[in-house]
Amino acid sequence: MRKNWLVWAERGAIALVVLALVLSSLVAVKRLAVEAGDKAVNIIVNETDVRALASGNKKDLATMLGILKDHGVSQVLFKEESLRGLADEGKVGIYQGQNVRDARDPGRLPAFTPNDAMRYIVIYDEAWRGQVKAEVLAKVRGAIFIAGGAEGYDVIAVPSMITQNKQEEDMAADAVDSIGVGYDQAVMQAVADQAMGVVVQIRTWRGNDDPAYRQLQEDLASVPNLVLVLMNDKVVPGYPNALDKLHAVLTDDRGLPKVPLGIVEFSKQAGLEKLGVLLDKEVVRVHTISNAEMSEFQGETEAERLQGEQQALDRWSLAVRERNMRGLLVRFFDIAEPGYALDMNLNYLDALGKSLEEDGFKLGQDYAGLQPIETPDWQQGLIGLGIVAGVFLFLRRLGLEKMAVLAALVLAAGWIAGLVVAPVLALKGMAFISVVTFPSLSALLFLNYGTDRFSRAVGRLLLMCALTFVGAVLMVGLLSSQLFMLKLSQFAGVKLAHVIPLLVVPAVLFIWDQPDPWGRVKALGQKLVDYRYLVLFGILAVALVIYVSRTGNSSAAISDTEMGFRQWLTDILSVRPRSKEFLIGYPFTLAWFLLARKRVGWWLMTIPALIGQVSLVNTYAHIHTPLAVSLWRSGNGLLVGILLSALLWGLFRLGQWGWRSNRAKQATLKGGGK
Repeated sequence: MRKNWLVWAERGAIALVVLALVLSSLVAVKRLAVEAGDKAVNIIVNETDVRALASGNKKDLATMLGILKDHGVSQVLFKEESLRGLADEGKVGIYQGQNVRDARDPGRLPAFTPNDAMRYIVIYDEAWRGQVKAEVLAKVRGAIFIAGGAEGYDVIAVPSMITQNKQEEDMAADAVDSIGVGYDQAVMQAVADQAMGVVVQIRTWRGNDDPAYRQLQEDLASVPNLVLVLMNDKVVPGYPNALDKLHAVLTDDRGLPKVPLGIVEFSKQAGLEKLGVLLDKEVVRVHTISNAEMSEFQGETEAERLQGEQQALDRWSLAVRERNMRGLLVRFFDIAEPGYALDMNLNYLDALGKSLEEDGFKLGQDYAGLQPIETPDWQQGLIGLGIVAGVFLFLRRLGLEKMAVLAALVLAAGWIAGLVVAPVLALKGMAFISVVTFPSLSALLFLNYGTDRFSRAVGRLLLMCALTFVGAVLMVGLLSSQLFMLKLSQFAGVKLAHVIPLLVVPAVLFIWDQPDPWGRVKALGQKLVDYRYLVLFGILAVALVIYVSRTGNSSAAISDTEMGFRQWLTDILSVRPRSKEFLIGYPFTLAWFLLARKRVGWWLMTIPALIGQVSLVNTYAHIHTPLAVSLWRSGNGLLVGILLSALLWGLFRLGQWGWRSNRAKQATLKGGGK
């Protein structure tokens, strides 16, 4: 009776997994359609680069903007001007205390007594007079305006520390010089006149006083043809306690975003993801290559520059195709000498635009954004219960019937409660369980198989991958939403998910499943005393550290040789397969089926075999990567892995035949000698 109940429970768990698989597949189909419709890409350039090119090539700003537009540029970035930037251009002067007497044409200064506890901003440029006054008074608590009259210079006194050494002078300068003072309205209007979009990058200021936010609102309202807003500094204005004020500035009376928020890839800015969520996920992901990186691509010869240009184009292509980047902030080659840089960079822009259009993207269109994927709560609930059923089946495989039932009940209750109380955390937690459970279950069910026929081994590998893939599909069903696809939140525990199956599965197969598990543990402990085994486990530990360091959302640096190999694979296959799969996981899995299954001493081979399954399921943890790309990557990995294994197996069999033939020949010769 008890066995019958467990059999029916197991069948019910399998049915629940199948139902969850169907429901997740429906979500995946919706996601594929949404991602297929998100093809608008805009090339953005920095307004300082535009002005430099115009000056260096003796062209007016409007003409240069028109030229860049003809070569695919659709938007221009304006980083909010700072006091230091204006000072470098001679439009203001900044002085500490008594040093204000050294200002240009001091006779035009208003009458006041300099204070060493003040830093003085002298406004030289009439065009910036009103703007600097409004910005500084709104953003700096305690700032004092001193009017200069019709012919004099206006001065703003900003509270500062009394400096006594160079370090303190630098501190005082940094506190004031970085204050944002808005944008060059004339240049912005020139951009808008060319029907090009304006992108602004807002500087952060100290404090959360209301006048600063009102000033920001006025600044943005005055921007013509505003299409995108970026943040400039490490901390978003208002974070962590006043993001609602910034949110109010960036939204209209209905609470809808006025323009999308741009998030620059790899730029860590505290509060930015939270702001993106507050803005109803109206977010554009932006990729850039810095001037420092561009100088490395440039090289020293024309051949090196052309090679670097191709590397830059490859990087743009990967960013757009594989990481959902829809804004490309392009910096130019040789911009330090703009008089020589125009033609090469126009060719560069042409090549970039051509590459993107050949990949099916549409340049210069308004950002459409990723459309929401609506997954009802009941559907998410059932998908999560399918993962719970997978945990039940895993524990049943271990022979832990009571624990399987108890764990399933507790996990199911926690899952339902989590969806109500903390849904995002619950989704991430259940997704993690999925990518750990199904590769482990798959390995435990299939690694006991052995054959001497390659075709049967391939068939078993495909079944093993199919069960692992179930875990990936269920995760896709849970996390396919704007929140994760735009990387406003992300799958948690990638590195841990790569390690757990590698530890659990060998322990189960070669300790837990054995007739005397504790005896096996003791024997293993005794072997550790042997220096040979210590060396072996030391090598394994180092390999594990390297393996973990190369996984996750931030991984270890990659050599130029490996980068070249990766790009070669991309050029051939369009989407590069993961080396963990086709070079390690699948060949070792097939080798295990064909050679090692009956040799307990070869248990270490299961670890690289497992790497392929773990990599397969974790490919889909990168939710910001389009699903079609992940599917293509997995297919390429499986195809290349099988073909490579077939080649290696053929060479092995050929060598085996040659060795046997040689032995037979030697035996014949010996027999003839007798």
